[in-house]
Amino acid sequence: MTTMLNQFDLLSSILPSMAHVQANTRTGWEAWPFSGFGTLGFWGVLTKILFVGAIFLGICYLLRYLFKPGGPLRGDDWETIEEADARRRKESEGSDKSDDNSSGAS
Repeated sequence: MTTMLNQFDLLSSILPSMAHVQANTRTGWEAWPFSGFGTLGFWGVLTKILFVGAIFLGICYLLRYLFKPGGPLRGDDWETIEEADARRRKESEGSDKSDDNSSGAS
């Protein structure tokens, strides 16, 4: 515990305290983009929501690019939706035939 406090003291002596920075300088960006909505008006809240939404959309497109069929991080053994549907149809046809054989044998 004391080691952690010593590290915090070391960091606080090197880096300025955020409370000190916020107390001395007010730029209007204190609530931007990931803190609370308390200091923003309607347009600030709307802009903030659009900004965060754009970040999430960018992450979604990046993941889609990386893991799409033929994408750089997609494994070779991963199947596409069409391949999965064909495999399920083949498995269900095979299980239907085995059900017919087992019921006819009894």
